[in-house]
Amino acid sequence: MSKFGENADSILEILKNGDKVNIKTIRDQLLLSDTAIFKFMNESGLIELNEGTARITKPGLELLLIDN
Repeated sequence: MSKFGENADSILEILKNGDKVNIKTIRDQLLLSDTAIFKFMNESGLIELNEGTARITKPGLELLLIDN
């Protein structure tokens, strides 16, 4: 799997309980240098971004469950 895919999976894992999580917290935890992956995941419908926070969507949760 690519580093991008690994990061996307890690983000979904962090968000899997449905809570809103601060993007900076996730970036610090995964050592991400920019927010491009969050924008991509938002545009793909896997997460919702709102005022500096991220939350998993139903399609994101379904993808996470399929992966496991």
